[in-house]
Amino acid sequence: MTTAITIPTTNLAPQEWIAERDNLLGISANLSGVTNDWEFQAATEMVAKLSGMRKSLEQERKAITGKFDAAKKEIMAQERDLVGNVESEYNRLRQAAGDYATAKAAEREAAERARREAIAEREMIQQTAQESFGDAVLPPPTAPEPFVPDRLKAAPGRKQVIQYIFQILDPAQLDRKFLSPDETKIRSFVQFAKSQGIKAEDIQEPGLRVVQKVSIN
Repeated sequence: MTTAITIPTTNLAPQEWIAERDNLLGISANLSGVTNDWEFQAATEMVAKLSGMRKSLEQERKAITGKFDAAKKEIMAQERDLVGNVESEYNRLRQAAGDYATAKAAEREAAERARREAIAEREMIQQTAQESFGDAVLPPPTAPEPFVPDRLKAAPGRKQVIQYIFQILDPAQLDRKFLSPDETKIRSFVQFAKSQGIKAEDIQEPGLRVVQKVSIN
């Protein structure tokens, strides 16, 4: 059963929320910084109020978008069921055609390489004969050039794209330019160290500096 969707035609936030937002932003603008305990108290109180404003509007938004999310989930489930066999056949035939085209391209490149080598060899023989006997000798008989098949032509609307596919054989041997820090693992390591009571300045890892910072949530 398809979920009915009603698109809201009114503003997301009520006028009271907007008025409260503008009031808080006006007060917040006067807090230019935090340099003493009083300003710290005022700033953290404002952080709490602004956080409440964000959450209240988020609840309003979720009340509306939740209907869209449910409808989207249902529609995507229908799409997966309807296109399942289409997708599998698409992937199967695309893979088969790609494998065939790859083999034919390699065959054509080998034939083209053989043709170039035959031409080079023929020119070398002719040059050698010219240098040895001059114009008195007839040029050697010309052997037919190797046949080079035409390029494959895909169906209209489809094109063949050359791709370079890589496979990592040994990550330990990769050059540094192919490596990047895994911040998720680093964050987990630092959080574990914190949970064990290890001070930030005592965490000694090559290429890594950990500092302690207070965050107001």
